[in-house]
Amino acid sequence: MPILQTENLHVLGNYGLFKMALRQLINLRQKSHPIQVMKPDPELLKRV
Repeated sequence: MPILQTENLHVLGNYGLFKMALRQLINLRQKSHPIQVMKPDPELLKRV
């Protein structure tokens, strides 16, 4: 089933991009607000 495989790869690719973006966002937040890093961001949780 090649369609299923490519679909899974597409999802994995999107997830990889999402993780990279999230890591960059966390890095930016650590630089600007080191204390607030451990608090979950309600806006971010809404999107997920």
